[in-house]
Amino acid sequence: MTIARLVWLASVSIFALAGCVREEEALTDNPSDPIGGGNPPPGSPPPPPPPPSALALTAPADMQAEATGPTTSLNIGQASASGGDGSYTYGNDAPTGGFVLGNTAVTWTVTDGASAQASAMQMVSVSDTTPPTIDKPSDLQVASTGALTNVDIGTATATDLVDASPGL
Repeated sequence: MTIARLVWLASVSIFALAGCVREEEALTDNPSDPIGGGNPPPGSPPPPPPPPSALALTAPADMQAEATGPTTSLNIGQASASGGDGSYTYGNDAPTGGFVLGNTAVTWTVTDGASAQASAMQMVSVSDTTPPTIDKPSDLQVASTGALTNVDIGTATATDLVDASPGL
């Protein structure tokens, strides 16, 4: 093969490749983008959807409450989720009968439609700062019968929101 023949073949190849690039440019949104501009050629399958982001759960803020009885019913809020497939089912392990005095860790969970799961923790603190109520007997007036007079003064009682039998 002669040099002239090789030069001729190279010129034809470059011309053919240039024509392919021009044809590709015509199929794109942006003809100045030689890579394709993001649109697939006609008849090609659509690109796959982007993968979903990881499922994440945010628990409601930790909370403190004053006791209202041996158990305290509270609205502890609602967790929120993001990511996953967008359909969420929430749950938590909060006590159904109310919160007792002290700290309770509530575990929140979320499951999406693809069965992915996430969890988060919320701390609920219940304290009793309300003092007990003391019921005293009625005042008495008693006449003295000597140096020592026996008097039945009655019995005081105490009640408390949390403690069923507070001491006096």
